[in-house]
Amino acid sequence: MCFAGDFEAPGRLSHCRFDDCYTFGRVLGMGAHSVVRSVTELSTGKQWACKCLKVHHEASSARSSGQAQTRSLDAVFREIDVLNRVQHQGVVQMREYFIEGNQIYIILERVTGRELLDAVMASESGHLSEQEARHIFVQILEAVHYLHSRDVVHRDLKLENIVQNKKGGKEEVKIVDFGLAAVAKGSSLKGACGTPYYAAPEVVSDVDYGPACDMWSVGVVLYAMLSGSVPFFCSCAEEVGKLICSGEVNLTGEVWDSVSEDAKNLVSRMLVVNPGHRITAAEALDHTWTRGKELVDAAVPV
Repeated sequence: MCFAGDFEAPGRLSHCRFDDCYTFGRVLGMGAHSVVRSVTELSTGKQWACKCLKVHHEASSARSSGQAQTRSLDAVFREIDVLNRVQHQGVVQMREYFIEGNQIYIILERVTGRELLDAVMASESGHLSEQEARHIFVQILEAVHYLHSRDVVHRDLKLENIVQNKKGGKEEVKIVDFGLAAVAKGSSLKGACGTPYYAAPEVVSDVDYGPACDMWSVGVVLYAMLSGSVPFFCSCAEEVGKLICSGEVNLTGEVWDSVSEDAKNLVSRMLVVNPGHRITAAEALDHTWTRGKELVDAAVPV
């Protein structure tokens, strides 16, 4: 490796050259710090996704590369460490990664499907039916419950980071993008991060926080699936923060008139300002709404 310093590379580091193992295909997506491209494994012809990142050592040395900004090496290693910890059907899986110069290539399973945001926007009504939302949401909760059991906090759960993946003729939901994820026990995390409309009050307030922040975010996800909008919206970021910290959730109006009381109760129990009083993933899975009988074999179009 070309890196200096005391960084210890996490497991699954490949000692082969990237070009000897994979060939690049089209760009699948682009974030602030990375580009995701399709790659083909040369030995098998299998398709994978590759998250390409340029890294640096010092926070002050971050520069724009023209396509994506560089990211600190320790931050990338934290993401890889998290991906090493998780093995669940509802979470995108990492195969291996390569370090070449200041470039890191993370090989991930290829998730073919659409973002949950696209599913909501494509609906004729502008939102999902309660049955469709429940079928998806139970899978999200199962994945979040698993992550929290492994002391992993995602910190950026939103419609765009949940993908409906079609595999073997079946539709499954996968959580993707662990760039902000962290390993933490209790309320040991600090620093505002994530997407403002989905951020929990404790994150917005910049106080210590823990896994409960994810439950707030999935509460916003459920609200958006059922109504087609986020509960706290304003063009001014500062005002969004104030709305979030107020905890005043509107569950009235024409859209909500057709939503069951059980569903609204679950949304309300996730969007609780005090994280100590917020419902956990395990509790949400045992909620009356998520255990609804009509959930069995629900068909959700992809």
